[in-house]
Amino acid sequence: MIRSNTFVVKFNNPSAVKDIAEGCSTLWNVINYRRRQSFFSGIIDWSYKGEYDDFKTWVGSATAQQIIRKNTDSWKSFFALLKKKDKLPDDFIIRPPGYWKDRKTGELKLRVIIRNDCYSITNSKLKLPKKVKGRIRGKPHWNGKEGTLELSFDRVRDKWYAHQSVEVLPRHQPIGHKTAYVDLGVKCIITGLIEGDRKPIVYSGVPLLTDWWYWNKEIRKYQSVLKTVN
Repeated sequence: MIRSNTFVVKFNNPSAVKDIAEGCSTLWNVINYRRRQSFFSGIIDWSYKGEYDDFKTWVGSATAQQIIRKNTDSWKSFFALLKKKDKLPDDFIIRPPGYWKDRKTGELKLRVIIRNDCYSITNSKLKLPKKVKGRIRGKPHWNGKEGTLELSFDRVRDKWYAHQSVEVLPRHQPIGHKTAYVDLGVKCIITGLIEGDRKPIVYSGVPLLTDWWYWNKEIRKYQSVLKTVN
């Protein structure tokens, strides 16, 4: 299973990170523009060597590869949806990958994708290529095989966020082959049925509801008293 850890990052040199992010977003937009134009003309152009050569010095060769790969994956997902178009809801709109740019302000959406072997997180310290360093806030919720690290900048909060993909084992490994069906409700908190059983398992919520009604009545009573006193 793939899960994600999210951190807030404070960089020692924010301008250096911003420069790399501007390069990554520009690379995405350049290659995406060419692919969109080729798609609308009838034949998608999957080549990328020109863009890679133009940006590898700016953002780093490994990071340039990650941006191009993510764009390629986005286009493949788009084509996969087109093939399933007849099976999708009528109000589901399929659009080709968009640009990393705010349509209203024209500002770039600052993002960076770092390959798993090009960064390290140790004792809340983050190290990136090009000698960029930062300190993260927050503890990892998931532990496992570390994947890519995606950085994004929130202009409103003026903060950098890091999203780390992690490959983890399922927390629970089924030991049987039967299927259980569960319904959650109010009067019956849990109603469960195990495959092959005729009698469902029911946990009544009536006692809890009775307590809830009682305490709500008491709260309203004392709120009324407080209003009178005040």
